[in-house]
Amino acid sequence: MKFRRTRLTAVSLGLTALSLLASSGTAQATTDMPYVGYGYRNLPAAVKCAQQFVNLFSGIRTPIIEDGRFGQETDWGIRQFQHRMVSTGQYNLSVDGVVGKATGSAMLQLAWRSGIRDARYGQCWAALPSDF
Repeated sequence: MKFRRTRLTAVSLGLTALSLLASSGTAQATTDMPYVGYGYRNLPAAVKCAQQFVNLFSGIRTPIIEDGRFGQETDWGIRQFQHRMVSTGQYNLSVDGVVGKATGSAMLQLAWRSGIRDARYGQCWAALPSDF
């Protein structure tokens, strides 16, 4: 019984230490994150970031739902974002509904320039594909 309790305590302490190490790091961009769009893995965190940035920067009147699920509405919103960036001359993006490195970089740059530097930005920095 004593051995089992000691083992459970050791496992518990180990898991606590791992979770502290994992949560204490700084946000880092990952250049090899999967793209967001039809035909891609569509990680929920990356999709939610794309949805948030679409709502902030695409100029659409009715926000799309920020649920982390990729579908027609998200595809349309990403295309609206890309079209707006091309039409304003801010970025030369393909209007294809895919958040690849160029679109992800544009979203992150716009967020930074807009002063979005909270936890949401750090999470998106780590989740979206980019050239950083």
